[in-house]
Amino acid sequence: MVTTVLPDLPFRMKVYTVPKCLRGIFLRERPILGDLCRVTYDVTAQFLAKHFPGVEGVPYFVCAVHTFGSDVTPHPHIHALCSEGIRDREGIFHRTPEDLDYSPLEELFRHAVLAMLLGKRRISEETARKLASWTHSGFSADCSVQAPAGDRETLHRLACYLLKPPVALGRMTYDAGAAKVVYHGKPGAAGRDLVVCDPKEFLVRVLVHIPGRWEVRIRYYGAASSTARRGAATPPAAGSAPETTTSTFVKVRRRTWAQLIRRVYGADPLACKHCGGRMRIISFISDPEVIEKILRHIGRWRPSRGPPATPPSPGEYRILFDESPPGDAFLPDDLPPPDPCDRPWSPQA
Repeated sequence: MVTTVLPDLPFRMKVYTVPKCLRGIFLRERPILGDLCRVTYDVTAQFLAKHFPGVEGVPYFVCAVHTFGSDVTPHPHIHALCSEGIRDREGIFHRTPEDLDYSPLEELFRHAVLAMLLGKRRISEETARKLASWTHSGFSADCSVQAPAGDRETLHRLACYLLKPPVALGRMTYDAGAAKVVYHGKPGAAGRDLVVCDPKEFLVRVLVHIPGRWEVRIRYYGAASSTARRGAATPPAAGSAPETTTSTFVKVRRRTWAQLIRRVYGADPLACKHCGGRMRIISFISDPEVIEKILRHIGRWRPSRGPPATPPSPGEYRILFDESPPGDAFLPDDLPPPDPCDRPWSPQA
């Protein structure tokens, strides 16, 4: 799906990382990872747009959240495929110079993430100032990997990396004698090239990185978004006749929608509940004023109800709960539950 929406243009793989002191925020509150994706796109789009003054355009941008490192440890970061240029409203692509310096992206990304976390009150102003003043802040924006224009094989390989799983089965072995899982991480990384741990511990490491049921993994921005792709549809040429031919399958499908509902839900939406005859659709009405007029005419209009009654004040709640229940409304807690067999016998029982 990723490569089908990306044209034959030069792309770069951009990797955005945050310092260790902030990674816990994104791991505890995974919805903020979506805000981090938006920040990466906004920063990249603004950086590229500054190189084309007077041109209103956006880049092709597809990104994915990775919450794991090479040794399956928690490490939230963003992988993104971004075009080396922007596309304007007329569909013209403006390419950036081949020797463009991408190093300012790191500083822009740092300040944008700190502003986002500060606005969400996840960090204090003092922490933001401290992280903004560090020489080695832990933020990074790597843009070294490139896919030349027309190289669909390289582009496909980079797109597959966006959906990289947290564990590579080829790197994992199991020592049955010692009951240990041996996982080979990134080669050459000190302390991360080899992980030996208990099977349960390794399973916990993997489960942390499984996304939620409704969690979005791939996000499309800019010219790669669905809105931009729908707007980029080629309009029909002037003087050409509109396309009116419809396949036989589509025509039959439009006629049998009520039959499909009856098969799935066991209810016929076109059967009259009074006489059982077949009904037909006259029109679809969505105007509230017309709907009210029709319902008033047939005597089925029900006006909207008023606001709910004012709830009791906290003092009134206290009075209600402080009152003792009359008589034996509540049994003592120390009494056993009644025995269902302990009752007088009767012939009707």
